[in-house]
Amino acid sequence: MGYYSDNAANLRLWQIAREFTLCDNFFMGAFGGSFLNHQYLIAAHPPYYPNADKGPAKGRITVLDEDHPHGICPRRTAQSRASAMDGPVRFVPNSLTPDFYAVNTMLPPYAPSYHLDASRPGYTDWSSARTLPPQRHVTIGDMLAARGVGWAWYAGGWNAALVERERAMIAAGGPPSGDLTGALAFGG
Repeated sequence: MGYYSDNAANLRLWQIAREFTLCDNFFMGAFGGSFLNHQYLIAAHPPYYPNADKGPAKGRITVLDEDHPHGICPRRTAQSRASAMDGPVRFVPNSLTPDFYAVNTMLPPYAPSYHLDASRPGYTDWSSARTLPPQRHVTIGDMLAARGVGWAWYAGGWNAALVERERAMIAAGGPPSGDLTGALAFGG
C-alpha cells in the first residue's frame, strides 16, 4: 500500500492507473511471506518442518496463550506492551505453528539464500533455526507429469542461481556440476 500526494500525476504508473485498476481483487494464496506463497503457488500446501520440536527450529514454534481474554492467541514476550498504542507488540518467535507448519518466512534448504553453509556448496545452513528441511509434498508439476501432461515453468533468476552454485562448488574444491540438481529453491 502507498499514499501519493498531488505530485502522483507525474508518476508513469499514474497514467496507467487512470485507465486501469491496479491489483484490484488481488489475493495471495496464504497470509505470509514469499516462500510460503511460493509453496502455495506450486503445491497449494504450506511448508512443513517434521520433528521441529527436536531440531534447530524448536525455539521458533508458536507458543499459544490459552488464557488470553479474546481466545487462544500467540503468547507475547515479557518485553511486549499490552497494547500496540503503547509500543510494539512482540510475540514469542513464531515461524512455525504448534503442529510444525511454516507459516512465516523461513529459508529454503538450497541456494539461492542469504545464509549459505560454507562446508556444503549450494546448500543453506541446515543448523540454522530459520532453515526449513527439503520439502517433499506433491507439486502441481508432479500431478501433471503423473497424468502425462507436458508442462514447463518459466521464471527468472536461474542463471544467477547456477552461477552462484558453480562458484561455491569451485571454491570448495569440487568440480563444476553443469546441472540444476540442488540449485532449485524448492527441490528435495
